Amino acid sequence: MKSIEVISELGLSLTNGECLELMEKERGYIESHIKQMKRDNETTFARQDGQTRVERSETASRAVKVSDGLTIRLIADDDLVPDCTAIATDAAGRVLASGPRYLCELLDRDSDGIYDARKLIVEAPSHGAHGLCVDGDTLYYVGDNGVWKINRFSTETAANLKPVRVLEIKTGGEHDAHALRKGPDGFWYLIAGNGTKDSFQLQNVETPQIASPRAGVIWRISPDWSRREVWAEGFRNAYDFDFGPDQTIDTFDSDGERDISLPWYRPTRVFRVRQGQDAGWVSRSWKRSHVDPMMPTVLAELGRGSPTGVLRSPGKRLPLRFHAGVFVLDWTFGRVVFVSDDGKTELVASPSGSEGFAVTDIAAASDGALLVSVGGRRSRGGIYRIDAFKPLAASRFPKLKWDKPHFDGSNAIMHSLQRLRANVAPVIEHVKHIKDTTLKPGMDMRHVAEVPMVVYQKAMREGWANDEKAWKKWLNNPDNKAFRTWEGKV
Repeated sequence: MKSIEVISELGLSLTNGECLELMEKERGYIESHIKQMKRDNETTFARQDGQTRVERSETASRAVKVSDGLTIRLIADDDLVPDCTAIATDAAGRVLASGPRYLCELLDRDSDGIYDARKLIVEAPSHGAHGLCVDGDTLYYVGDNGVWKINRFSTETAANLKPVRVLEIKTGGEHDAHALRKGPDGFWYLIAGNGTKDSFQLQNVETPQIASPRAGVIWRISPDWSRREVWAEGFRNAYDFDFGPDQTIDTFDSDGERDISLPWYRPTRVFRVRQGQDAGWVSRSWKRSHVDPMMPTVLAELGRGSPTGVLRSPGKRLPLRFHAGVFVLDWTFGRVVFVSDDGKTELVASPSGSEGFAVTDIAAASDGALLVSVGGRRSRGGIYRIDAFKPLAASRFPKLKWDKPHFDGSNAIMHSLQRLRANVAPVIEHVKHIKDTTLKPGMDMRHVAEVPMVVYQKAMREGWANDEKAWKKWLNNPDNKAFRTWEGKV
């Protein structure tokens, strides 16, 4: 062995076994010393391999195409953010990033717009965070089988920062718990894929709207983390979400890739979801169509892909066409897509060469520009900044109206049916026809209602299809009056 030969040349009289033991001790000492240096200095500086930081940024940025009126720039490279899985910003403009075994703050020591160092916060989580969220001076991350918080993350040294788990939930897998956000109502919202079915027992509110969830869900959790409820369900593996208008949540759910080219294939879809709704994933080859009246609003269908980051437009700095809608990321094809509130789509960024652009997360910079991270499955990490070629002047963007829905408060079923009235119009018209032509006073057997198939399917899923009391309750509900052929009490 070459290493043993070198030791022998130094004049040491050691056996091969003693040499190997000495080498192992030396390696352990070096690794321990490096870790201690990281803790003491807290700052890691960027490597320079052949190219300067600016040259490297220019090369990588040219390999990504952006939409008209936009620019893109690599602002952090793989040496600082390897295999980057999540990013976030705070009120002070700090940029935070995570990947396998690191959670750090990025530093730009020469103020040239490209990060050249990082400050380590914690050496966790093991697989990289799938969600980062800042609340004041507390940083939350999703990983290592839970949601963790780090108090005073921006002021304490790394040696004094101790993560505390506030919620135990399955993480680490690609279909486990993902993004975390604090809602406009002050509650926590956590999205989880269909690999977290064993966590449904976490639900502990007295009267949950979704008593028996079956797939990926969005959790709503009290500010103190003590009360937990499934807010919406039926997702396959949506990674991220953001808050939309009128008490909605926008998210981007995955397709059934094994069914590609088959008649029942369902593509990736951008949903606008309301509380209590079901996004339609039932099993591997069973995802309900967007024309089903019970489905949430489908803002867009985007074909094959692997959905990752989601961000509601900051509404400033970028061209006006990007001010009302949501940005979504596709890891497979390296796409950043903007979906407007009226369903129009625009490809914002995509790779043009062999550089790689596996997008994992998106956040808004303090000035309204977009920050997009790349990484995943041990691929090259980095963070890009997407900005306007001619930034718009700063303006006050109207606050998101999330406190009141725009409809009159009727139940989610009726709202969905109203939204897609064309799909149930034949049922309603048939009800009118029966009322006008077939009802006769004094009949012992009355035709009471025409029930849409989607309602019966819902009853089957929820287990009340053969429950006479449940059907009477549904038939006597004023919200379902449109389907009644006889108006008396059942």
